[in-house]
Amino acid sequence: MTIVGVVKMIWNKVTGKDVSADVLNAESRIDTWRKVYRGTPEWLDYWYPTLKGRMQKRVRKTMKPAKILCSEIAGLIWAERPKLTTDERVQKVLDDCLFFDNAQRESELMLALGATIPKAYRKDGRIGIDWVQADRFIPVTWDDSIITEADFIDRRVINKKQYVRIERHRKNGEGYTITSDCFEEVGSQLVPAPLAVFGLEDAEQTSPVKLFHYIGNPEANNLDTDSPLSISCFANALDTIESLDIAFDALQSEIVLGKKRIIVPAGAVRYVMNTETGKAERYFDPSDEVFQAFSTDDKDNLKISDNTVEMRIEEIRRAIQTLLDILAIQTGLNPGSISFDGAGMKTATEVISENSKTFKTKKGYENAIGTGIIGLCKTIRGLLEIGDGDDSIEWDDSVIEDRASKTNYVHGRLTGGTVSRWRAIMELDGVDEAEAKKRAAEIEQELAVSGMGGMFE
Repeated sequence: MTIVGVVKMIWNKVTGKDVSADVLNAESRIDTWRKVYRGTPEWLDYWYPTLKGRMQKRVRKTMKPAKILCSEIAGLIWAERPKLTTDERVQKVLDDCLFFDNAQRESELMLALGATIPKAYRKDGRIGIDWVQADRFIPVTWDDSIITEADFIDRRVINKKQYVRIERHRKNGEGYTITSDCFEEVGSQLVPAPLAVFGLEDAEQTSPVKLFHYIGNPEANNLDTDSPLSISCFANALDTIESLDIAFDALQSEIVLGKKRIIVPAGAVRYVMNTETGKAERYFDPSDEVFQAFSTDDKDNLKISDNTVEMRIEEIRRAIQTLLDILAIQTGLNPGSISFDGAGMKTATEVISENSKTFKTKKGYENAIGTGIIGLCKTIRGLLEIGDGDDSIEWDDSVIEDRASKTNYVHGRLTGGTVSRWRAIMELDGVDEAEAKKRAAEIEQELAVSGMGGMFE
């Protein structure tokens, strides 16, 4: 049963009402994005007529461009782990859950499906974090695109049986009430199942804070402007991705059809006797990919000749690169960010020197993910009952900004007298004003001893 079918049935079971068309449309779109990301889009299958007039099915080859795109952007975002400032007890919870180790993988799925939802839970005296994918999340209540109430779909195979659980998060005064219902999938039906299947003892739990945080792609949802949900990073580039698969399939076909062929007289080809029919049949050796045969009475045509056609590899390669450039523009990257000629993603210096869409897009994703992480820290604080605090996250863009170029720029301003030494130290070393002035004073003393103190004044 598809996730869309499960959502439709489980919603009817629990609420007695049909799920809204908006929810079904959103689930259907996410299902399409998932197939494209996995490399199994519907456009790979097509039919063509054979010489006998029959329709034959063929499956195109795919280069999985959506996977390549999401992997590259996620790698760009997480080129360096951000610096998180929070309570040490909150940090321990995150470390125990391997939060940042999982974050890059989940960010790639966020890019593909539109969102990822970290959800905290308490079990056996410890706090854990589940990562929920976008098609397992149904928004119920939201305010200014901030989702406050939602339902979660959890599907598992246990003892070769398919089970599904719906977990509903509803506000209750200052806190939240979380209720669960479990079912077994029997064919196309949902049969009530015990909560113990999912390791639960009570159907209802409470929490002093919201446990989940919706982290969506920063791009506006132009497919449903009234929805609080985000869209896939390639939602508006499906036609380009389809064209890339067609071009890639054409490349492979060009290699297969363009392999070497030599025409020889039919008499030079071996025959074998078919024991069932008693007729002589041409012997086909699948390992013999070079020789082809034909029969003719024209002696001039009995000459051995090379009939190999010229392959259009370069033309197809240029077509694929053009499509990759279009895909880059459609997804917020600079043209050439993804290269088919072996160059790969642009270097760090190129990304920042072009001041480009790539850098701005990266910052947009960082802001969205950072907001979700800070929200999760506040949730953990609430569960630990340690009160509010100053939580902050700082992304290290030195890999993107190219530290050597930045150092040369700051040094040029220092020698030109347009910036003080302590401000230059703050910019390059990332320290506060007090520490920067302390280091500047130490440098002044050393330069004074060596007689070079006036060189940079």
